[in-house]
Amino acid sequence: MNKDIKVVVFDIYGVVVDKEGNLNEEVINILKDLKKKSIKLLLCSNSSRKMIEIWDSKYDFLKYFDDMVLAETIKANKPEPEIFKAIIEMNPDVEPHNILFVDDKEENILASEAEGLTGKRYRPGLVDL
Repeated sequence: MNKDIKVVVFDIYGVVVDKEGNLNEEVINILKDLKKKSIKLLLCSNSSRKMIEIWDSKYDFLKYFDDMVLAETIKANKPEPEIFKAIIEMNPDVEPHNILFVDDKEENILASEAEGLTGKRYRPGLVDL
């Protein structure tokens, strides 16, 4: 990972929790490592807060995140630009290109990059943050 990255934003469905609803241990290990390095971790999702709370009650992963950016709060879904602008606004002391956005969908990566973030597509087994 680029040493200038100060914030890493993770999608939940398809990244932290796989498409079958199981916890992705590979990503949890990455979260633990980033937390040790004092990197700010955000969760960004089109999933509802209720769904995230259900997954968290089962897997206890929210403890790794500093904050959440939820579509239901922003009133915009990924890949709409408003959700990425909200991430930037939450981190006024960080240049947008020093925010890494990790998602499993290419359209969301491209939309994040269009707003100035650094994007990285997640694929199981191909993690190179």
